[in-house]
Amino acid sequence: MKLHYRRRWKVAGSYRGSASVFRRKSKLKKEFDERLHSLMVATKEDWEQARGIERYLNDYDQEVIVRRKIAECKHFYLYKEAKARQLGKD
Repeated sequence: MKLHYRRRWKVAGSYRGSASVFRRKSKLKKEFDERLHSLMVATKEDWEQARGIERYLNDYDQEVIVRRKIAECKHFYLYKEAKARQLGKD
C-alpha cells in the first residue's frame, strides 16, 4: 500500500518551539494554582463566618445551617482539587 502523504521529519534545530509550549503550560498551571489558592482562602473565610453565625445564633434557623453546609462543601471541594493538583508541594 502506498502512502499518500509526505512524511516530515524534524531536524535537530527545529525543536525550539516545543520548549516554549512547556513554559506556557507551567505558566498556566501556576496561574490557575494561584486562583485556586485564593478561592480556597475566600471559601474558608466564608465557612468560618457561617460557623460563627451559627454558633452565636440562639434559635434553630434552617437557612443559617444550610449556608454553613454549602460553604463547607465548597471549601472541601476546592481542597480536594488542590490535593489532586498537588498544590502544596511546590
